[in-house]
Parts: sequence; C-alpha cells; structure tokens
Amino acid sequence: MSAPLKRSQTRPLSWSAWFAALLAVGLFFVLLLGLNMRRGLNHDEHQFVGSAVLMAREGLRPYADFAYFHVPGQTLLTAAFFAVFDRFLLTARLISIVSGWLSLALLVWIGVRYAPFVRGWARVGYALAGALTLLASPMFVHTSGRAWNHDLPMLLTLAGLVVFLLAVQPAASNPPPLTRRTAGWFVLTGALLGLAAATRLSYAFLAPAFALGLWLWGSDRGWRDRARCVLWLFVGGVVGMAPVWWALLTAPDAFLFGNVIYNLRLNPLYYETVGSASSMTMPTKLVYLAELLIARPANLTLPLLFVVALVPALPYLRGRTTIPLKMVLLLLPFALFSAMSPTPSQIQYYFVLYPLLLLGFFFGVAVWPRRQHLAAAAVGVAAAVSIVATAVSYGEGLAIVLQPNEWYPIKTHQRSQTTARLADHGRILTLAPIHVMEGGAKTYPEFVTGPMAWRVAPFVSAEDRARFGFVDATEMPKLLAQKPPRGILTDFKEDDAELEQVLIDYARQHDFVPTPLVGEGVLWL
Repeated sequence: MSAPLKRSQTRPLSWSAWFAALLAVGLFFVLLLGLNMRRGLNHDEHQFVGSAVLMAREGLRPYADFAYFHVPGQTLLTAAFFAVFDRFLLTARLISIVSGWLSLALLVWIGVRYAPFVRGWARVGYALAGALTLLASPMFVHTSGRAWNHDLPMLLTLAGLVVFLLAVQPAASNPPPLTRRTAGWFVLTGALLGLAAATRLSYAFLAPAFALGLWLWGSDRGWRDRARCVLWLFVGGVVGMAPVWWALLTAPDAFLFGNVIYNLRLNPLYYETVGSASSMTMPTKLVYLAELLIARPANLTLPLLFVVALVPALPYLRGRTTIPLKMVLLLLPFALFSAMSPTPSQIQYYFVLYPLLLLGFFFGVAVWPRRQHLAAAAVGVAAAVSIVATAVSYGEGLAIVLQPNEWYPIKTHQRSQTTARLADHGRILTLAPIHVMEGGAKTYPEFVTGPMAWRVAPFVSAEDRARFGFVDATEMPKLLAQKPPRGILTDFKEDDAELEQVLIDYARQHDFVPTPLVGEGVLWL
C-alpha cells in the first residue's frame, strides 16, 4: 500500500515510538482478556463450544450427527484446539480474544501507515486513539471476545482488505501489472474472504464488493484482464470456503436445513410466537439500529468520526491514491446488508460495520490537503468519550485479570467438575451444555445447540426432527427412557427460564432432587 505521505516527508518511527505502540497494543489484549474473563455466558456460546467438544472428544460431525445452525468454520478451528485443551470455554474465548486483538493491531498498523503527519510519535498517537475509539465503543464491548463467530471473520476480512489493497494499489499512478504475484494476491484475498464466509455466512455478502471494486478500478484495462482478476478472486474464495463444501458433501440436507430453513423461517417464527416480532423486516431493522445508537450514544462516535473524515475528502476522490477510501465506501452498504440479513436483528450483527468505519476515517483523513490536526483532535475527543462510556466494563475486568480463580471460564470449569462428580459422571440433560461438558460429563447431542434447536422444535415436523437430530417436548420422555439422565441441570442466568420449564417438570415428576450449585445453576439428581 502507498502511504499518504512520501517516505521523504515522514520520519521513521523511533524505537521508543515503536515500543510505546507495542505496549499500548499489549494493553488492548489485557483489557479484552479481563473483560471476557469476568462476564458470564451468552446462550449463543453453547452451540459453538458444545459442537466443537462433540467433534474433538466423541468424533461426531456437525449436521451429519447433530443439529447445527451455522457454517462450520469456527467449530472446526475450535475442535482442533479442544483435541489438546480441556478448558473449553476458556479456550474458545481466547480464540475470539486473540482474533479481536489482532484486528485491533492490524488497524493500528494501518492507522500509523496512513496517518498524515510527519513525526512518528504523532502518527502512533493518532492510530492508537482511533483503535481506542473502536475498542471502547459499546458495540465492540458487547460483541468482541465471546465464544462465538464474530471476531474471527472480522479479522479475516480486514486481512483480506489489506491484501486486496496491496494488489490494486502498488503505485500512486499506474495500474498494477498482471503477474503471477498479482494473481497470488487476488487468490489470497479470495481465500481470506472465503474463510470469513465459512466462519459466519453473512460475511459472504462482502465478497461482491471486492469483485465490483476490482472491476471498477481496472477500467483502464480490457474486460478480459479484469475478468481474469475477478476469476482469481473467485478461485481463492472457493478454496477458502472448503469447510462449507465439506459440510455440504457430508450432510447436504442437514446443512441447508441448519443454515437456510432455520435462519430464514424457524428462528423468525419462534420470535413471532413469543411476541418479539420487532426488527423482522428491513424498515424495522433500520429502526432497531437507530434505537441502538440512541440508547448507547457512545456507539455514535465512530459513525460521526467517519462522517468528519469523509466530507472534506469527497472533492478528492478521483485518482488511484484514494482507492482505499473508495473501497471502504463500496464495502459499507454490503456490510450493512450483511448486518441486517439475519432475522431478527441483534446488537452483535452490526459489529461488522465498526472496524470499516474506523478504516474509512483513517483513509479519508489521509487525502485531506490540509488541517489534518483537526482530525487528530476529533479522534482524541472520540477516544475520550468512548473510554468514559465503557470504563466500568473494562475496569471490572482489569480488577480480576491477575486473579485466574475469579475468571468466569475457570469458575465454570470447576463448577462443572463438581457437577460431573455429583452425577457420577453420568449423562446430564440440560439446555446449557457448556456447564456439563467442561467437567468431562456427557450430555445429549440433541441439546448441544443449547436452547436453539429446542425452541424451534414445535415448528418442525416429527420426520424432520428425526432426520436432523433434535426432539420436542412430546418426544423427550421417549429419548430419556432410552438414555436415562443421571442428572438434569437448570437455572442458569441466560434468559432461558421458560424453555427450561419442561426439563424441571420432568425432574419433579420423576423424583429428581434439586441441588443448588455454587454461584449459579441447580442440579437435579
């Protein structure tokens, strides 16, 4: 990538500036670690952790052997780690923490690279302030670091964008030559985007933006050359989506059921049934996003920063040096569509927009002809506002970061070991499988998605439930008669109390005795 200033205009970063940047980026990791070691579980995490445990420890396959409602990239990676480590929640969260941290580090590098200042310390401070604004935004705090599939595809997408810019902008004036190296860049870009889509399917909506950008910025070439470049991008994407092709080959019907039928019909139907029909259509999703921004005004800092950078940059959008900014402008509508594609909308779906907004700020300010000091002041204020808004969350995490015994994943592991001992390591029925699997006990593959399959089971025919590996309340007694549970685990703080009632009723009807666990949860024996 071409820096916004010529090398002769900028001073190389001194060792002290590099050290300060590395120290700050290291602090970002500590903050993310503390935040995610302190907070409890989101019920979405069960599906990602539980499926990986079944793969690593029991040799079962998602879709073919149990229901699964996402593309398999995250589970395959996590299962590889679970083959070695038995602290499942801790390991899965660390994968997300490291992914989010590397995204921040990459953004800092881009910020330094594109900072329109001569002095190295000014460039470092500017880049760190931008990264801090993202790190401290409520959207990032809510989403990053949990054991789910948001951080990893974001990292892969950012890496793909960097590689893409390396290919299309090696010089400020001339188009890049079509060489084997160019082909390699485009194939690598496609592979990274394919992996992102194989980790979270909604990221597939970003791929057309890259193909369109490639076509538009190759307008000084013939259509055959441009088609060749798009083909290289496509080939890389096909390779990167290998986990999806594997799943389609092993269990095509179950894969389509879990990724299409569940997400487009069953999940929206469940929310309509329970009276949560808001944010189900495109207009109501936009209203939801507006309400989200208004409810947490600190979420507005990055969008406002982006606008501040974009407006003065608009007259200077012509020319190859503004390709990075134009690429972000092209990506944002696709990213918004990606965020709005699941139904109903959830806060974490809009996470994809925020790193792109920060990139838009960096790339926009880089093309300003003057007064960049105003941008530095703006990003400094934005960082301060965001830090104030989320200081409590990160402060509470910092308070326990050096006390592993206070980490929620460690306490979950210890409590799960107690649960397994009380149940004589027998099979345990639960909608919270992490709390069983951590201690080495077994649960039922039919419930490995946590509440996700259980809550839509009434809307699925008995034939399809049998085909795709889950049960409803009428079939549960038969399943438990064939595989009697040694215990039933309920009462976790994950918003599933109503769904657990059938399990509690079964426990009472069959003379199970409730045993409260330390911290949270009740084990019926």
